[in-house]
Amino acid sequence: MRTKLSALSACLWICGSPFQKLQAEDIRQPVVSVVIVGAQKYCLGQPGGILNEVWALEREPTDAITIRLVGQLSFLNPGLKPLIAPHVYHVSNLIVSRTRDDAARGRHQLVIPFESTKPSQEDLDDALSYPDESFELIQPGRLASSVELRRPSNIILRVRDPALPGERQLLGKKVFLQLELAPLQIPANVAKEVKKRWTSGFLWTAKVRTNPFEIDIPATPEMADCSNLYKID
Repeated sequence: MRTKLSALSACLWICGSPFQKLQAEDIRQPVVSVVIVGAQKYCLGQPGGILNEVWALEREPTDAITIRLVGQLSFLNPGLKPLIAPHVYHVSNLIVSRTRDDAARGRHQLVIPFESTKPSQEDLDDALSYPDESFELIQPGRLASSVELRRPSNIILRVRDPALPGERQLLGKKVFLQLELAPLQIPANVAKEVKKRWTSGFLWTAKVRTNPFEIDIPATPEMADCSNLYKID
């Protein structure tokens, strides 16, 4: 249900535009930051399967190399009204850029689908039945305090892909990553009921992107012991 990430401190791009361009009273999305809390870890591919953070079986070619990072998210409300933030959100896409300028302009980017944004019935039922436990009300100018929103997160990126030509490999290169977050997609009738719980505030519903964070990938990274991630078929 949840993924995890990486990176630097970050102010976030809202729907592809810097939030500074919006009037403060119109801001309906949080500003998201991520900070690396662990070292970069490189794994040699495992065709037998690796259990990733959403408990899906991830299969990698024998000679593929992936980088795995652990980070922490934080959410800031930059607006003038409270934000109603669902605890359930997904990293819908990982966005890779070769330069910071490309990331800022949204051009020449590789967009890698990460998690499905389709809500589970359980999450929708909880949103309606237990709003106090399913949402956090983030006050203007304040950071989210709930552990559900600030949970540690992981990101996985294949830096050597045997199916791609040499010029498209990422080993020995510097890249800039962004994460696109999608909050729980709540049907209109459920959203209406949820908002009755609070007298004011905007419900966070739109996708948001973190700002670009830099990853410097060695040409010959040292492989870590990733055996604890493997699942024998």
